[in-house]
Amino acid sequence: MIVIGCANDSIDDGGQVACTEEARSSVTLDVVDENSDPLTDATVTFTIDGGSTEEAECFDSSTNGCSDYVLAYEQAGVFNIAVSKDGYITAEESITVGMTDDGCHVDGQVVTITLIQN
Repeated sequence: MIVIGCANDSIDDGGQVACTEEARSSVTLDVVDENSDPLTDATVTFTIDGGSTEEAECFDSSTNGCSDYVLAYEQAGVFNIAVSKDGYITAEESITVGMTDDGCHVDGQVVTITLIQN
């Protein structure tokens, strides 16, 4: 999914903010085990402001699988995140994503969730 922002993150001659065209991730999520080692191929789902459940996108896939995820682009709100994997206790976390001071982009959050073995 590609989301386009505004024009160039500066103040124009009329005092209006012009935003860049980049799309920033709302939440970047790392999944690790209790030793802080990347834990690949977990199931990561989330809702924003209690909306419908969505699956996270793999952000960085190695030959061993995915351990880094992106949860939406340029969407602010309360993210309720659930991470599960066979053999591990499901972890849930809630995080609020706001907007940058100029209102151009989300103030993206980086989150690490640790899964503990059953």
